[in-house]
Amino acid sequence: MIRVKLPTVGICALLGVTTFAGTAPASLAQSSVLVAQATAETFYTQSLDKIRKERYTEAMADLNQAIALKADYAAAYASRGYVRSVTGDQAGAITDLDRAIELDPKNAVAYANRGNAHYALGNAQAAMQDFDQAISLDASYAPAYVNRAYLRAAQGDAAGAMADVDRAIQLQPNDAAAYVNRGYLKAGKDDRTGALEDFNQAIKLKSNYAEAYLNRGTVYQSMGDLQAAQQDFDRAISLKANYTTAYYNRGLVYQDLGLLQDAQQDFDQVIQLIPSQANAYLHRGQVRAGLGDANGALADYTQVLRLQPNEAKAYQYRAAVRLVNGDKSGALADYDQALQLNPENINTYQSRAKLRLELGDTAGALTDYTQAISLNPKDARTFSDRGDTRLKLGDTQGAIADYSQAILLNPRSADAYYNRGMIYTQLGDYQSAKTDLKKASDLYLENGNGDGYRNVLSQMNQMPR
Repeated sequence: MIRVKLPTVGICALLGVTTFAGTAPASLAQSSVLVAQATAETFYTQSLDKIRKERYTEAMADLNQAIALKADYAAAYASRGYVRSVTGDQAGAITDLDRAIELDPKNAVAYANRGNAHYALGNAQAAMQDFDQAISLDASYAPAYVNRAYLRAAQGDAAGAMADVDRAIQLQPNDAAAYVNRGYLKAGKDDRTGALEDFNQAIKLKSNYAEAYLNRGTVYQSMGDLQAAQQDFDRAISLKANYTTAYYNRGLVYQDLGLLQDAQQDFDQVIQLIPSQANAYLHRGQVRAGLGDANGALADYTQVLRLQPNEAKAYQYRAAVRLVNGDKSGALADYDQALQLNPENINTYQSRAKLRLELGDTAGALTDYTQAISLNPKDARTFSDRGDTRLKLGDTQGAIADYSQAILLNPRSADAYYNRGMIYTQLGDYQSAKTDLKKASDLYLENGNGDGYRNVLSQMNQMPR
């Protein structure tokens, strides 16, 4: 099964932390307090509770009021920047956090959150500068280390990312997110045991942590423990109803378990939630093909190509479905396009070679098999197939050479012994023919191929004594 992952499928990306660190203002002095200031701080205090409850629209309204009443309110700008960031307005978040830092240049949280916003907009350099500054201002601020680890991991600095996450855990040993991040890094280094330990710890600390279940399930999935993976994905979905990554990964598990209808339901859910997710269409196409729904599979692969016109696998898979529908010319065009996009796909060369033989293009098939062999010179089946093709072209010596190589690579290839034996028969080399055909009959019998065994015996009985 060819695996195609969503951008956040598999071991999910490190969890960048946009930190909310708003605190209620100190008690107001009982005398000479301006009414406007009191009102501004009242709005700000109200916003904090709403942010904690993720009532961001209401919190934004309160923060707007606070800033309107107190234009130099650094904490309000910082909190509004946080709200804008978590609701997707990264540019607005940066504007607010710039102002917060201007008013309070030692606010480590503001730097960390601005770094996240910069990273979300693709400005990794500015993000790194902000994370570094946050840590410089407060070396004990764990979320800044996690944020910097996120960026370092994305830049390929796994060692630096691991050091940052280790430090974050040292500072906050009860931070479940930090354990998930470290588990992600360990899994990336193929330390699955260590990854599972971290994910288990994250779940111990936070039993309703959907991301921890997702990541642990993905490790189980990579280890081949599909039942454990399914259970974790089930749990992640129960905690986070619209968790597309969990639906997608569970769909892959169902696909591997042969539960195709269940797999289709999960891929349906991913597509419903994210209609532009090409990989979900790709796998749903495979599932539909497996269920005998050729037209549905064709529609899915076509949709993949609308979304990702350079997806070679979609052309490859659509070609196979077109063959089921009898559309050989369409299949050939798809194989051609697939190889143009990915000229090193052995399976596509093999498939196109077989189709070319059906279309009478024997020379073209020979070219495809030769290319496939150049990419993988240890594939006995391709040598045997090229031997068949050379035989069709009248190249008996070339066919013998290919069958011989197939036998060298796979000494239990009954077909290769049989085909080489039949060529020897045609050439009048009956001793070599009998040796090969006897070996073929033994292998067919061992493999339970009664028809092949009886056919060989019939051929041998027709040979001169």
